[in-house]
Amino acid sequence: MSCQQSEYSSLLTRADAVTPLPENVLSLSVSRRAWSGACVDVTEWRCSGMVAHQFPYETETRLIALLEEVGSPCEPRLRENQPCPIGYVPRHMDFAPAGMEMWGYSADIRFVKDATLTFDFAALGERLATRFDRDAISTPRLRFSDERIWTLIKLLSDAVNDPDPSVQLYGDGLTAAITAQLFAGYGQLEQWIRASGAHWLRLGMVEGNGRAEAFWRKVGYDEVRKREGMVSGQRVNTVRVMVKPLATGSLVDYLDLVARDRPEAP
Repeated sequence: MSCQQSEYSSLLTRADAVTPLPENVLSLSVSRRAWSGACVDVTEWRCSGMVAHQFPYETETRLIALLEEVGSPCEPRLRENQPCPIGYVPRHMDFAPAGMEMWGYSADIRFVKDATLTFDFAALGERLATRFDRDAISTPRLRFSDERIWTLIKLLSDAVNDPDPSVQLYGDGLTAAITAQLFAGYGQLEQWIRASGAHWLRLGMVEGNGRAEAFWRKVGYDEVRKREGMVSGQRVNTVRVMVKPLATGSLVDYLDLVARDRPEAP
């Protein structure tokens, strides 16, 4: 099913058996969810040997992030038999404009986990009150690295199977941040949020994700409390609640208004 067919409403599905499987792929599972302006597929591949496969959603603009790999390095290709001209980069990402064919290849792979984001620029432009530069959204990028974007995608992929209704708003914020980082910058995203009249920014981060914690602290977020026993799929996590005051707010004012985020709250 095309992500655009969901009209970017709340969508949570899982396909544990996808057929036909590419050669040497033993099993493949896909978790899919849609947020406002973007749809995310998190795919897990279990393989034995050389694998070459064509990435889906060729008619849509895609950002593909390599989350985990076991075996020979994964390689993006523009043609099945045409090696990538760019050298290996850990945790690389690939940006493919709509209409661009792209393949994944590995000489001897055992396990891969990746995330594919597809974008609805009309919906995102309306949300962010901006017009995207045509060159920026039509220029392919292979094997590029950006720790901030990768961390945001990892957080988003961890939220795909979370049934908590509040995760929809959380995911909307992450997709906006990813879009801003990819095409503009986090600072521009905050400017838009401030202009919209917001006094604070709030997020929940799974404890133990050092890269994410370093990023959010760097851009001004402070922890206000921890929430233990948060169930996400088959995992139970401790979540750090982090808040960033904007120009007209403070942490004290925020905690006066939002009792559930006070350190002593149940």
